[in-house]
Amino acid sequence: MDEINEMDEKLKWVTSGDWELIKIDIDEIKGISPWNVRQIAPEMEIDILANSLKVAGINIVPIVLDENNEVIAGGRRYLAAKRAGIKQLFAIRKPMTDKERLVYSMIENVVRLDLHPEDKFNFALKMRQMGFKVKEIAAILGVHRLTVTEWLKWHDIPPILQETEEGARKYQELSQRIRKKVRPILKKEPFRSDIDSAMKLMDVAEKGPSREVEQIQKETNLGLRPNMDYHEEIAEHQEEYSLHHIRFRKDLEERLTVLFRRMGHGFSDGVIALIEEILPEKEKEYGIVPAD
Repeated sequence: MDEINEMDEKLKWVTSGDWELIKIDIDEIKGISPWNVRQIAPEMEIDILANSLKVAGINIVPIVLDENNEVIAGGRRYLAAKRAGIKQLFAIRKPMTDKERLVYSMIENVVRLDLHPEDKFNFALKMRQMGFKVKEIAAILGVHRLTVTEWLKWHDIPPILQETEEGARKYQELSQRIRKKVRPILKKEPFRSDIDSAMKLMDVAEKGPSREVEQIQKETNLGLRPNMDYHEEIAEHQEEYSLHHIRFRKDLEERLTVLFRRMGHGFSDGVIALIEEILPEKEKEYGIVPAD
């Protein structure tokens, strides 16, 4: 009961004060508040919104302003309106504390799938610094506490995947078991510097058998560059491939590894490439296929 009362006390400010619905000249708006949780907005999205606003002539969904006329939520709509030459905007406005600015901004954005994971992390971190527990943040936003816990794990995401929203999201959506498998591989080349290879690695880990990821790790340990198209093909069409465990003498493995590095192959696809090169001649030699 004490916990519930403590939560109620913390949330009193959320409903304090009155809102006003206004139509405001865009020049009166002071810009986007530093408390606006959405700080990452691709230029392409602004252009699309600008074209939409030109058609409507005004924003159908109001932006949210504080008493300083800074944009708390709706920053993309504001930027798009400026780009589109819109003179006035609909807005709702009220005096706010810093806590309110942060929470109101997130309440609007939390339902949007395109909010960047880093923005979610920064919001959750600020709330924790203000003294809110994870379950309290979740209660305010109407999301599960594990969702907020995931937001706070932004810095657990490998740097190469932080570079794109798609990569960060995909990593966060992986199960803990799969993350554990791919994390050490993502620290090595080519995965730590090539987003395309990193994305394909996660696809293979999700769709393919465990041994496929183990093979990729072995190839990176040998200093080879795994052919991710090859491994992805196996993961997606396992029924078309048969599995053979072959043991190589150490000296033969070393020779093959040097060769495959020069060829730009991984180990598995390198062996396949050699077989495909040699096999036609052997088939002719033993009369399996007619000689030319």
